[in-house]
Amino acid sequence: MEVITLGETMAVFTASQRGKMRYASSYKRSFAGAESNVAIALSNLKVQVSWISQLGDDELGHAIYAFMKGHSVDISNVKFTTKAPTGLMLKENRNVEMTNVYYYRQNSAFAQIHKTQIDESLFIQAKILHITGITPLLSESAYETCMECVRLAKKHQMRIFFDPNIRMKLLSSDDQIAKLKELVMHCDYFMPNVHEAQFLFNITSTDPKVILDKLASEIKAFIILKDGTRGTYFFSPEESGFVEAFEVEEVDAIGAGDAFAAGMIYSTLHNDSLRDSVLKGNAMGAMAVMAEGDIENLPTIDELDRFLKRITGNDTVFR
Repeated sequence: MEVITLGETMAVFTASQRGKMRYASSYKRSFAGAESNVAIALSNLKVQVSWISQLGDDELGHAIYAFMKGHSVDISNVKFTTKAPTGLMLKENRNVEMTNVYYYRQNSAFAQIHKTQIDESLFIQAKILHITGITPLLSESAYETCMECVRLAKKHQMRIFFDPNIRMKLLSSDDQIAKLKELVMHCDYFMPNVHEAQFLFNITSTDPKVILDKLASEIKAFIILKDGTRGTYFFSPEESGFVEAFEVEEVDAIGAGDAFAAGMIYSTLHNDSLRDSVLKGNAMGAMAVMAEGDIENLPTIDELDRFLKRITGNDTVFR
């Protein structure tokens, strides 16, 4: 495996009609998980990627397992448990501008995952560990499992990518914020958006350049600061700058950050410059939002190459 990621994927049921969910009679089923989105995006780019997780030994759990296997993601480190159900999420589309999300993931199968389930042999040849700020907040054992993966990644000299991916519904104490900041201090690539950086580091300024300078003064990681549809700032000891976002017609913004992370990871594996990695991350994110759904428009290498050539006018092949 080249890349390892760890996290929960839930079954999602979205009401087919607009209005209050109590009146819905039919639902569309899909799956949602930041880490599995990244894994699928990388697999589309021909990266060998392993997804570590735990699912309920139920119909939804087996459906997710088959779904990931169908996308050529390594699932040899996905476990099943009979002690807890697969996590569930319900989506209610009240109107064009309002969507409500209801989580049923407390004490889920993934929340019962334990660090002793992690197989160190997986980390020996891998190059990158991808984690998000969702996983360590799901339970104390999920946090310990996340930190075990970080420990093994450092032991085997892997690079660690951390996307805080903050979910305010999961943050209920200063202790949880401290856990996220702990991961920031362990990572090699830190990829927050502007609001996440402000929140985690108590920064009052809304100026991305001020925020970037503040982060650079406090942490050692390469910093990738996402500023929405405007673009992305980046900083490392060797290079820093800004890459504008691509102008595309946005259909569904969900999943853009995961696609961005996959583009960054792919480019890093190929030793691209930080600027080029951000460029390709922006391109992946732009393509993801052009269709409804988290993974429905994740590109292959050739598709991403054609997009970059058409948008930038540059004939450089993506790979």
